[in-house]
Amino acid sequence: MHTALVLSEYSAGYEVARELGVEVVNLHEKDFPDGEIYVRILEPEKVESRHVLLFSTLYPRQERALLKTLLAVDAARRAGAVGTTAVIPYLAYARQDKMFLPGEPVSATLIVELLRASGVSALVTVDVHSPHILDVFGENSLNILVSDLLVARALKYLVEPVVIAPDKGALERACYAARAHNLLCDYLVKQRDRVTGEVSYVPREVSVSGRDVVIVDDIISTGGTVAEATKILLS
Repeated sequence: MHTALVLSEYSAGYEVARELGVEVVNLHEKDFPDGEIYVRILEPEKVESRHVLLFSTLYPRQERALLKTLLAVDAARRAGAVGTTAVIPYLAYARQDKMFLPGEPVSATLIVELLRASGVSALVTVDVHSPHILDVFGENSLNILVSDLLVARALKYLVEPVVIAPDKGALERACYAARAHNLLCDYLVKQRDRVTGEVSYVPREVSVSGRDVVIVDDIISTGGTVAEATKILLS
């Protein structure tokens, strides 16, 4: 038997739970006067001896959303849930998946380990930056790729499209989308200054002349990477 909990950050979880035919147990969420967060399962007896589907997302206000998620997982565990599958479409801090400079943390691994330590037994996310960080959950993890669906929506507007990744790291998801629609894929070589963050490109031999280009990447913060890639391709 399953029960669903939906945090306010991800109201779409109600629709998913309804499609799955899973009852949603309401949560009470509030802030204390000093800004600390409070989360309570209003009918904990409906969680006891059941597997919980917790719907959340870690954007916006990533730190707040993460803490609220951890509190909800802990509340479910203390209410007697036999396990919790966290459905978190956007997994914050996933881009820092290794140490680039001495003295840095590896935030991607830390976030996943925090979820595991709080009581999450399985994790579902969407197009995470580095899928290998989910290895801590073994077979109890699912990374849903959606780039093929996004490209499909654009195809009717395009002429001889080719799918381009702005760097080699995004090549797998770009080619995943390309293969789904029998398109060519390639990537640009990106160089980023580790200190300033400034990005420059060394273009590969991509045949884009006379074609429409679909750029596929997983995270857009300022749009600088996509904008620069567009300039290179247009030149």
